Amino acid sequence: MTEVRYNTNQRKLILAVIERNSDRHITADDVHLALIHEGHPVGKATIYRHFERLEKEGFLIKYSSVDGASACYQYAEPSGKESLHYHMKCERCGKLFHLDCSFLDQISAHFSEHHKFDLNRFKTVFYGICSECRKKDIDEK
Repeated sequence: MTEVRYNTNQRKLILAVIERNSDRHITADDVHLALIHEGHPVGKATIYRHFERLEKEGFLIKYSSVDGASACYQYAEPSGKESLHYHMKCERCGKLFHLDCSFLDQISAHFSEHHKFDLNRFKTVFYGICSECRKKDIDEK
């Protein structure tokens, strides 16, 4: 049975917020607050349902935390031309950063050729401390 997809006003509003933030990762809370600020209160449960559908339809890429307690999302171009990149996550502030690095491409090629293992760029996350948090540590000493 084919699932019917309705292009409701709420879906349009949620997708519009996601598209406006296509240059960064976004959470359901981010969308919820943006919609409230714009005068369109949409319940969090509704946003989560739409996120789930949009992920299945290929409009969103989901990044889960290691503990599985939280997730953030990235807008995926409908053309399928989303940029291929790795991620870095700060263990202090929780920020997630895009990482485009040709050296990692070499490592990925090495894994593939020598270890017969293909890395998933969308799910590869390096954990550490970001420069802002490192600076705070230095300033506090």
